[in-house]
Amino acid sequence: MPKIDLYSIFKPPLRIVLRIYFKKIYLINSHRAPIGKKTIYALNHPTSFVDPILLVTQTKPFLYFLIRGDVFKKGLAEKALNSIHGIPVFRKTDAPNSSDKNRATFDKVADKLHEGASVMVMPEGSTNKLRRLRPFKKGFAHMAFNYYKKYNMDDVQIVPVSLSYSDPTRFRSVVHIHFAEPLLLKDYIADYEKEPMDTINRMKDDLYKAMRSDIVHIEKDENLDLVDRGIKMVHRSYPFTLLPVKDTPRELLDLEMQVSETVNNMESDKRDELIGLMDSYEKDLKKYNTADKVIARDSSFNPLQLIFNLLLAPLGLLGYIANFLPLVAGNSLANKMMKRDEFRCSVKIGAAMIFYMLYCLIITLVLSLVFSFKWGIVALVGLPALGMLFIYFRGAWKRNIASFKALFVAKEAKSELKKKRSEILAHFAS
Repeated sequence: MPKIDLYSIFKPPLRIVLRIYFKKIYLINSHRAPIGKKTIYALNHPTSFVDPILLVTQTKPFLYFLIRGDVFKKGLAEKALNSIHGIPVFRKTDAPNSSDKNRATFDKVADKLHEGASVMVMPEGSTNKLRRLRPFKKGFAHMAFNYYKKYNMDDVQIVPVSLSYSDPTRFRSVVHIHFAEPLLLKDYIADYEKEPMDTINRMKDDLYKAMRSDIVHIEKDENLDLVDRGIKMVHRSYPFTLLPVKDTPRELLDLEMQVSETVNNMESDKRDELIGLMDSYEKDLKKYNTADKVIARDSSFNPLQLIFNLLLAPLGLLGYIANFLPLVAGNSLANKMMKRDEFRCSVKIGAAMIFYMLYCLIITLVLSLVFSFKWGIVALVGLPALGMLFIYFRGAWKRNIASFKALFVAKEAKSELKKKRSEILAHFAS
């Protein structure tokens, strides 16, 4: 009986699911993710399974990735994990003989690289939702040099991949996937032959610097909320488009990084001044019964667009009714099963996808048996189409309402609020 390759089966539907879940996936410098080159991809790790799945589904390389070895239970679980190209790796806290087991892991990584495949690693060693690049472990460097020692070849590259999420737990949020210039193993070999541990540490530091320079990174916990508020204001000013979902500009990433780096380098008195200004601005928004997204938008209210959306409303509502059941079920399961946000996002996406596929299959079969095969096909195509129509309607309706509400803000008040808003954004850009 031929082996089932779950990697190839689930990659296409997961690609679609992620492009629906995220409003925008910015894939920046993806030419640094080539096909056919022996590559170790090093990612930061804020959201458990979503991080590797994004790289697998939104790029073309054939990837293997490391998974905690203690979940490789003999039987069905082990077969399933092998089928999704998982390679077990062991932490000292999980396995007393982790060093011996990881020697076998490093050899398997070397073999896969020698075959021309690529391997994905998370050098932080654990997952954490905080917008911060945490210190790296040395495992990825040991893997690279183990390949050199085993095959006496230095043709491996290590590609730094920085992931920056606006909020991975929120539907229709934004993610940036930035590929930096690769580190070439051959550039480290001469030094490795003389001082192996010093060279491993240098490679680790070089990778950290490369990823740190292209990621939203918040140094102190006390600044997490301030940076989040600033980035949300930047997003409300940014001209998002519905399509394409997968895009390439890094302009928005630069704006987000400008906010985080400004706050990282801000003196405490300036920080307190900025927080006071934002609090005052938000108080004024409540006073005038309006919202930041209304003040951020310069577009005037268009009654024809509102009429069009009102005409579209029945189809949008139908799209929600026809699709909400498996999505709500996935969200509910994730909230019950997972206490940490880092894991909740992954379970939410995975469960919703499986529930939705089963839901579409059941509806298609029922309609085919009760009416005709033609009606089953209509349902199979129509359900996702109505769902996408609802997503468009939802976004357009929110924009219309924001423009409509702006009509009821006095000109002088709007001018005052815009001035305060510009002052806040200027602080973040200083």
